[in-house]
Amino acid sequence: MVHSANKVELFDTNQLPNKKLLIAYSGGADSTALLHFCAHQDSWQGRIRAIHINHQLQAESDSWEYHCQQQCQQWRIPLLTERVTLSSSSENAARQARLAIFGQHINSDEIILTAHHEHDQAETVLFRLFRGTGLRGMCGIQQQTIIEGHTYIKPLLQTTKSDILNYLKHNQINWIEDPSNTLNHYSRNRIRNQILPIIEQQFKNAIPQMALTARQLTKSLDLLNQLIPDTNPLSVNDWQINSTFLYHWLHQHQQAHFTEKQLTTFCRSIEQADISKLPQLESKNIRLLYWQKHLYLLTKEQATQTLNCSWHKDIDLKHAGYITFTTDLPIDTLTIHFNLKGQKIHLPNHKHHKSIKKLHQQAGTPPWEKSVTPYLFSDDKLLAVGNWVSQRLTDLLNSHSCQYRWHKPQQIL
Repeated sequence: MVHSANKVELFDTNQLPNKKLLIAYSGGADSTALLHFCAHQDSWQGRIRAIHINHQLQAESDSWEYHCQQQCQQWRIPLLTERVTLSSSSENAARQARLAIFGQHINSDEIILTAHHEHDQAETVLFRLFRGTGLRGMCGIQQQTIIEGHTYIKPLLQTTKSDILNYLKHNQINWIEDPSNTLNHYSRNRIRNQILPIIEQQFKNAIPQMALTARQLTKSLDLLNQLIPDTNPLSVNDWQINSTFLYHWLHQHQQAHFTEKQLTTFCRSIEQADISKLPQLESKNIRLLYWQKHLYLLTKEQATQTLNCSWHKDIDLKHAGYITFTTDLPIDTLTIHFNLKGQKIHLPNHKHHKSIKKLHQQAGTPPWEKSVTPYLFSDDKLLAVGNWVSQRLTDLLNSHSCQYRWHKPQQIL
């Protein structure tokens, strides 16, 4: 068991759920204080692991890894170490690498603790303000986040940097100083090393007040999220649609893939659209579409290709759903087409053939459904289009007490 340190509280331990802890440990002052404090909580013995990621960006990286190993051995904390090769030296590349490694190693009964503190919060708020951001960005670092199903908590977020340093000095603990933190060609370093000291000279409580502002804005965002609907589709008539509204509506569905400029252009196209137009936005995975005074959030349209297959009772159309027959039919092969133009079908109890285009118009078929509607042919004879069944196929189904159905794919998110 780790011996208890002099009781100096870095944070309220009651804020953490009763789970095991995986602590991100770089060896720097902040993560060292966090790990030491957690390791010296009597009730947490046996619940803690640490993880150190060697980014291999500094000449001292290996010695830092060794330092962390020695420290964890002294405090009897199991340590995982991983080395990564980054695609670039950017902060975002390092962050993505860390998240990937955390995801590989975290257990289902663990949460991840990181050592972000109040000074980091102020730095983040300024960084985003200078870059240009909205309400969500000005909320800064969140105390708790869920990333790919894993819970990340920052228990030091309301702890000052001076409290962290005093804790380390009080307990006579060594830590690593990363020389890159003094290099001001990084935007965050310039804010940390040059801008924040000037602000603090002029405004004594600037750091805690900026952190307070972030917390207050988070409350405003929480309220906004309660008011913004999460329905899909969404009636445009019921809401004043603008880029800000759309941004938060998309966030409700965890699909915020578009820029403010894209959303503004989309809103303008909605205002100017006539009945025949379908304003839409596409990203890698989704489509945002305006149709009949409603907004639809759809899965990204996938290409459909002609299928030639032997007949069987269940036919997988991949992105276009699937077809089922309840019993066997004397059909050898089927050819299934999509997006055919000018087709007509002879429906049961109809004297004349019906235009597929007119059938879609009468049924009010959504445009995204038309592109995946299957056209079933056998021996070059049209048997069915979607769930419109020809007289020929109807007679065959009736004679074999068989039922046919096209099961549409779910495209609305």
